[in-house]
Amino acid sequence: APSRIAVKFAVIGLAGGVFAAGFILCLMYLFSGKLLDAGALKDMYGLRLLSVIPVKKARKGIDGLVDRLNGHIFHTREEAYDVIYGRMSNLAGELKGKTVLVTGMAEESHLRELTEYLGRKDSSVKYMILANPLKNLDALPQFRQADEILLVEQTGKSRLEEIRQEISFIDDVKKKPLGVAVVE
Repeated sequence: APSRIAVKFAVIGLAGGVFAAGFILCLMYLFSGKLLDAGALKDMYGLRLLSVIPVKKARKGIDGLVDRLNGHIFHTREEAYDVIYGRMSNLAGELKGKTVLVTGMAEESHLRELTEYLGRKDSSVKYMILANPLKNLDALPQFRQADEILLVEQTGKSRLEEIRQEISFIDDVKKKPLGVAVVE
């Protein structure tokens, strides 16, 4: 009988330990300071969300159903880029002949792909890329040179404090970003 009680306490202890570890990991994730979803930028900084750029494929089965219930709409990158271009054109009035700075904490490959696509839509617009502006402080005069600024952030990579600093850089040169595109 004593071994039966020991097994019962061992199982309860193991289950409690797994639960506690999971709870701690969830708290660490939530308080990591990283961008968790696109809506957070609108809520926290009042930024206009132009589009979400998908990097993963739509999942099937239960996972796909959960994603759709959470409001994830999966479309192609090109569709997202078209939405970004259309919204930028509407917000800027007219992009022809302007210089647009594409900047943010998203991976540089995402910035380049977006910029190349937008450049093919209208060759009269000059696009400049400034990836990770907080680490390229010598490139900050580009904020002043740009007619319009597009922020590109990435969930799980961009940190909220860094985004706040980027917005401060833009504010310092008396400009306002057209909006933000979020790589998800």
